[in-house]
Amino acid sequence: MYFKYFSKTDYDLNGTGGAELTNLSTFTAFKSALLDNFNSYQYANIMDDESPEQLSYRLYGSVDYYWTFFLMNDS
Repeated sequence: MYFKYFSKTDYDLNGTGGAELTNLSTFTAFKSALLDNFNSYQYANIMDDESPEQLSYRLYGSVDYYWTFFLMNDS
């Protein structure tokens, strides 16, 4: 699921035609100005044994945004 939104690239593996592969070099980051702007933060209490996917669903109605927690909380 994590790689679902990564871009695809054509790659000719053996000279007989291209194959569409996931571009694993895709990179995502937040600008430091956004990280420093506390007005853009949403605080949430994490329940005991709550997974990032569960928190994402509780906050956003989808499990697709769990990875954003790791970008915003780099420690």
